[in-house]
Amino acid sequence: MEEKASYSTVIPSFAFVGKMASGKNTYADALKAQLEKEFGITVYRPAFSDPIKEIAVKYHGMVGKDRALLQAIGAKHKEIDPGVWAKYLARDAVSSGRLPIVVDGMRSPDEAAAFRTMLPKVWIVRIDADEKQRLEFYKKAYGRYPTKEERNDITEKTVEKVKEDVRLVNDYTSETLRRHLEELTGIARREVYIEEVKRRVLS
Repeated sequence: MEEKASYSTVIPSFAFVGKMASGKNTYADALKAQLEKEFGITVYRPAFSDPIKEIAVKYHGMVGKDRALLQAIGAKHKEIDPGVWAKYLARDAVSSGRLPIVVDGMRSPDEAAAFRTMLPKVWIVRIDADEKQRLEFYKKAYGRYPTKEERNDITEKTVEKVKEDVRLVNDYTSETLRRHLEELTGIARREVYIEEVKRRVLS
């Protein structure tokens, strides 16, 4: 069996998509920890906002968090290329050898297309949840319900157009999270098994 250190070139990346407060961040953090524990590799957790924050600080002198500035930078660049931030993350991950990645916050088909084109292997995972539960989860996290503008944001519509590889329904229980993590980790196990079989055949 190959050394665990080389698993990082075999295990696919995972990108989570879903509406606000569906649990994407929770699932991504938990999957990162699970993959690292089982395969002994480093799983990278970049964020779509990372390059936006970098531009804000470097070129606009942002101190702290200027939400309006970040939104403006993000929107302006996406006017030029709707998949720009996904392309940045994928390009950076591949060129630096920081694979696999687990990322949440994918919001559009353009971002999904960029990942599928530029990452060696990626599974797009949709997290769905009951709307009432989502709103209660949002309130628990932020101390208020989302505003009408937040609920009707265009990205809440574009996420519905992303074609996923796996769809999971989150009911916010630890048992469901555990079961879903096992399903996703099973995908990685299959990739490792297939690669090992290929190497044995070719050796």
